Amino acid sequence: MKHRTGGDFNTGGFLNEPGTYHLCITDATEKPENKNGSLIDNAAFRVACEVMAGTVSGQENKSVDILFFHPKPTDKNEGAFARKKIDRFLLAVNLVSDEDKDKDLDVDIAKCVGRQFVAKLEHEDENAKFLRVAFADIYHVDDPAVKSIPKNADALKLIPSAMRKIGSQPPKANGTSEKSDKAADKPAESKPPESAADEWNL
Repeated sequence: MKHRTGGDFNTGGFLNEPGTYHLCITDATEKPENKNGSLIDNAAFRVACEVMAGTVSGQENKSVDILFFHPKPTDKNEGAFARKKIDRFLLAVNLVSDEDKDKDLDVDIAKCVGRQFVAKLEHEDENAKFLRVAFADIYHVDDPAVKSIPKNADALKLIPSAMRKIGSQPPKANGTSEKSDKAADKPAESKPPESAADEWNL
């Protein structure tokens, strides 16, 4: 094999900027561990993602890990919120469908590797080092709620047609949607609706 190397062998680094991002999953595990090798208590799974595009410029190719937790009856909402966050992720990456509500399912999280979704990420508080999903703001890439969020057009072309949502408006060739082009020179962040957790009747 003949190959000419580039001048940058560095990774994109870790994502630290809150925002709404078009993400691609690079790894997934149902047994996420702490740095010392012990299992993270009550963790359902963790996905490692790479930023394709988003509302904060200059974050492309950066990595971010997103952790999901099992619902617990001892939660103040009896685990309903943790369940909704997992449900919305599974729906966004086509591991479940709208017909799978209120069912006991055996989901293979490993199948989500390579799939894409959109999520709003935030710091838990001003001293937090890592990002987490804001509320349950996780979307299929074609969800109308994130139509204005910048996306990577080349990455979207890799999604099988069977996993796309009918009636969506794909991004333009430069990797952003028409709305985001018009707002490209504005510093304000494009935001999903406040009722994001209730989109698509979840």
